[in-house]
Amino acid sequence: MKTRNPSRSCVLFIYDLVQVSQRANSFCRSSTLPSFQYSNHSRRCRVTCRLTNRHLFSVAPMMDVTDKHFRKLARFISKHSVLYTEMIVDNVILHSDEEKLRRILDCDNAQRPLCLQVGGSDPNKVSKAVHLAHQFFCYDEYNLNCGCPSDKVSSQGCFGAILMQQPEKVARITSLVADTVGKPMTVKCRIGVDHHDSYEFLFNFVHIVSTLGHVNHFIIHARSAWLSGLSPKENRSRPPIKYEYVYRLKKDFPHLQFTLNGQVSTLEDVAMHISKGVEGVMLGRAVMERPWDSLRLVDSILYDDFNTLISRRSVVEKYLEYVAQCEGHSSRYILVKPVLQLFAGEQNCRLFRAKCGDYLQQGCSASDAIRYALSLLSHSVLEQQSWNSDELLTFKDIKKRVAETNHINGGVLI
Repeated sequence: MKTRNPSRSCVLFIYDLVQVSQRANSFCRSSTLPSFQYSNHSRRCRVTCRLTNRHLFSVAPMMDVTDKHFRKLARFISKHSVLYTEMIVDNVILHSDEEKLRRILDCDNAQRPLCLQVGGSDPNKVSKAVHLAHQFFCYDEYNLNCGCPSDKVSSQGCFGAILMQQPEKVARITSLVADTVGKPMTVKCRIGVDHHDSYEFLFNFVHIVSTLGHVNHFIIHARSAWLSGLSPKENRSRPPIKYEYVYRLKKDFPHLQFTLNGQVSTLEDVAMHISKGVEGVMLGRAVMERPWDSLRLVDSILYDDFNTLISRRSVVEKYLEYVAQCEGHSSRYILVKPVLQLFAGEQNCRLFRAKCGDYLQQGCSASDAIRYALSLLSHSVLEQQSWNSDELLTFKDIKKRVAETNHINGGVLI
């Protein structure tokens, strides 16, 4: 087989014609369709993922992280990644006046594709909250949090991961939301909760919620949630990771879409999981800790968009323009926070973060604090490009090695 030019689609599956037909039927039930390219040299058919599945890469909803300012920075680096809001509890939306509501739900078209994650367990409250949010800001998707491992959330609010024990209630929530706003809700969950961690438990949850709740997309953190004895932080690493559960779900529910989440940190990881058949992969802590490294190659490698060659300096300059518009309306510290990890791993990155804080304490504006601290970083660090041809070729080699060992429905990722 000839090596494909890296300037073309980087995520490619080869299927037998019969299998392609089956795959197409399942995709027709989703919101995105694959593009078909028939080969003159064989009875096989190529299916590219370019612009057919926007959920290839998404950034996880993270409390105190994925606010509108962080999302703005992330969008300057990657224009195709699916972004999520922080989880917003239904009562917060329902009990806020219009001014506060606009503040907590604020977003603009530049942040799209964007998903609003809602926390709640009362079908009527959740549907009313989503409807209210939909009136002010038309998000691309609405997601129900069924994965938060906080014992406080589960005991006081009765939502989050504990909802996995009540799939019928989850189905009532998602069904009512779909009827209210005219689009299906998605669900983010774990593979289990406490001692309910068998594959059969997860299978039953997905079956009931998808059938009764009209949910066709599940984002699954491949760990159980231990509500007793572990903190939310410990729940991100202590429960064993079981990716095979998510892979099995895709085989058992081929008509549904699955995004895998949990301990994924590189694009190599993303390629490996996609090669197993899932529609997408979600990153959380990796993007929070190293936003530039995690996002800079996403558009070119995964979405085949080579028109997004940018430098880290240009990202900072765009963000500074945005900060100038927000000053006086948002906390200076909140405005500076998203850029603190932009240079993670580089020389003087810690000094940069410290100086940003020092300048803020001295009374500098957020934009001035960032500009003054930038002088500590080298020209090469600031001018680093989002991708280069050598990196694209290296990643192509990685995908080829993945293809040699991982097969999906009779096809391979190349």
